[in-house]
Amino acid sequence: GGEQNKVDYVARERAERLLLDAVFNNPGPSALHALGRLYLARKEFRKASGQFTRALQAAPGDATLHNDQGVALMEETRMTAVVEESGEGIERLAIALEHFNKALNSNHKLPEAIFNRALLYQEMALLQLAREEWRYYLKLDATSPWADEARRNLRLLEGRRQQAEQTPVQLV
Repeated sequence: GGEQNKVDYVARERAERLLLDAVFNNPGPSALHALGRLYLARKEFRKASGQFTRALQAAPGDATLHNDQGVALMEETRMTAVVEESGEGIERLAIALEHFNKALNSNHKLPEAIFNRALLYQEMALLQLAREEWRYYLKLDATSPWADEARRNLRLLEGRRQQAEQTPVQLV
């Protein structure tokens, strides 16, 4: 997420070379995680997920790694518009949810994981869970730009709920 209008491509390419060297010379979880985050920023979600998978093998309890893996899976599903009939997209979203849950099992107040799980619930049309998650997120963070986005999402979901409550059910 965040601002994508101003990208220093030279710096980003240099960072990739440095991270690739770091992974080659010392393929530990922190180097793999950093390279995965670079791929995540570049929207290369499959590459990011591969790095996070390797890092999680060495650091299976790392909450931030689980969160980032969940993001990679969720965004890859959203960007590739996986055919719903195959069930592949739903399966990938379910695995993303598992990673957000693992992140929150390790650190129940990790704001990024709460925010991302709320987005996922919203994506999966689990609207009550999404509303609850947005409210929880706003208890932890009420002032950041992410909180503004959380409020917008919560207002949208509340509006949908009110609209549904006001729409009479017609029996045929």
